[in-house]
Amino acid sequence: MTIAIITYDYPHRKTQDLIKKIREKGYEIQVTLLALPWKEKKKKFSPKYNHRPLVEEMIYPKELALQFGFEYVQIELNDLANHFNKTSYAAILIAGAGILPDELVLSHTIHNAHPGILPFAKGLDAMKWSIYKGFELGATLHIIDQYTDQGYLIAQKIYSIKKTDTFESIAKQIYDLELELLSDIDLILSMKSEKLKSLKDDMYPVHKRMSPENEEEMMIQLEEKLRRLK
Repeated sequence: MTIAIITYDYPHRKTQDLIKKIREKGYEIQVTLLALPWKEKKKKFSPKYNHRPLVEEMIYPKELALQFGFEYVQIELNDLANHFNKTSYAAILIAGAGILPDELVLSHTIHNAHPGILPFAKGLDAMKWSIYKGFELGATLHIIDQYTDQGYLIAQKIYSIKKTDTFESIAKQIYDLELELLSDIDLILSMKSEKLKSLKDDMYPVHKRMSPENEEEMMIQLEEKLRRLK
């Protein structure tokens, strides 16, 4: 049995951690890393409060593939659909990718873990917007479709803030929930898409990057939540 992991042809923390998590769980599976070209952004966005883990060790995915005995394929985004038409995988996971073409997501079952509870926290900075708007915190495992952070629900894990938490510890817990869900190959393979709940939603917006002003307000709200727990 072989699964495919879509990633970047560049050191990527979530890819590294996902592979390690799958290995830790002892799955006897083959893995193909499908590495998309990495494009440096002309203007890098620097959040005031970073909620995503940085790459601690610069390991290129090709090196990871050699280390774990995985197949490694460099591929263009627009060639993925043709690749999946020719090559069958038990599951396709997203570790890192931008917006995928409609043709691809409508013709193949692709799994993603989102750092928020859908359909409420769609889009970017899901954890931050969840704190800001008072949504439950957590992560969602879903099959994607052509709409941002919709598709079909597989599972969700809620995180309840503790009185000893900090912004950083909450971010780490939610990141770990993402990895836990996306590495649950048994769960993913047991789900049939026709039996899953649709996440189609027109009520909640797709969030953009949070502005510095909103970040400050978000932190004020989080500090107030933590004070009430003490």
